[in-house]
Amino acid sequence: MQIVHAFLAVSNQWQLLPLGTGRVYWQGLDYARVRAGLKQAKIKLDPAQWSWLRVMESAAASVLNGYRG
Repeated sequence: MQIVHAFLAVSNQWQLLPLGTGRVYWQGLDYARVRAGLKQAKIKLDPAQWSWLRVMESAAASVLNGYRG
């Protein structure tokens, strides 16, 4: 559950790429801002938890970019 809490704490730290169609491409989280956000929220992640945060990021990017699996 800590990973979900951590992801939600930094879920507004996305790097976006504007597309010519008026849409945006969700590239991924800005890790410098994520680290700052986690520090501000007093959330510490070990390497395994960081990996799970990246799994959540990948899944969210797929959904946000409209990919169907």
